[in-house]
Amino acid sequence: MQYQNKRIDIVIPWRIGDAILNIPMLVCLKQLNEKYNDNNDIRIIAQPFLAKLYATLEIFECKPLTVVRKIISHLKHTDIVFFTETINTNWGYTAKTKYGLTNKHKKIIKFHHELPFMNINKFREFLPEKLISFLQDKYNLSQYSISLFGILLELGYTAEQIIETFDFTPDCLTLNNFSGFSHPMMNEKYVVFCMEAAYGKKGDANRRWNEDYYIEIANKCFEEFNLKSVFVGINQDFKLPDKSNFIDLRKKLDLFQLAQVLKSSVYYIGNDTAPLHIANIMQTSSIGAYFMKHSLTDFSPLFAGLNTQVYCPQTPEEMYEKFKEKYMVVN
Repeated sequence: MQYQNKRIDIVIPWRIGDAILNIPMLVCLKQLNEKYNDNNDIRIIAQPFLAKLYATLEIFECKPLTVVRKIISHLKHTDIVFFTETINTNWGYTAKTKYGLTNKHKKIIKFHHELPFMNINKFREFLPEKLISFLQDKYNLSQYSISLFGILLELGYTAEQIIETFDFTPDCLTLNNFSGFSHPMMNEKYVVFCMEAAYGKKGDANRRWNEDYYIEIANKCFEEFNLKSVFVGINQDFKLPDKSNFIDLRKKLDLFQLAQVLKSSVYYIGNDTAPLHIANIMQTSSIGAYFMKHSLTDFSPLFAGLNTQVYCPQTPEEMYEKFKEKYMVVN
């Protein structure tokens, strides 16, 4: 029997891509709550920089995880909280009952109930095979997104109820409020590029492709299709060529504005990183350069039909030809 008339908080991850990959589970939870009239009051708790993006998607009410919010959680306990990531910034947020996955490196974070299925290497031991097959075969969800459906089982829903209820297409997300970003140089068609990954961490340098390769692709987009190139990210160390078809918006956008820019673009080309995930939920097609094999399946973006995966591309021509092939089909 599923829970009814409960106040339930779901604290989503700090990493942007992982936070977006929580969306299928959250959409399914909304559909189940409405279908079975459970009247649960469900909220998403997100890092402040993620909150506006998530709130605008209108899945559930979304609140930023701030110090004030943590204090309120002690004064006015919610019934249940699920933590879909175990990180120190979640410390201090509480509820009558807390669910999560203990991390031996984050000993200050304690839970009342463990969620072993959130270990991406073990979730198949805890989720019914028919549910896993359904989510893989019908929606091509990543391993990580599938593992989170264990939360719905914890809430008392059956695999059969989930399979009968879940309906996940790009149109199920509210995108009407992502219009309005303007820039004097962006009145024409443009492609968005991101040359970064992993927030510039040196340990993840193998997730980033040579920046000069992206410049070559951008030049080809302009020469052949008259498409300008908008560069996004948080690192400005690489100096862009001083050309009229290059627009540098690095370190100039918050996540909501980035989503607006991606929604209005004709394509995203770049590394496997946050803007790629945002592009797909904005229904913008993408070409992603992947350099870690497990990312192709474990953390692949939503709506797989919008994303073309290129594993360890060797030359700019290889990536550009993939773009050209896809772009010419719809143009």
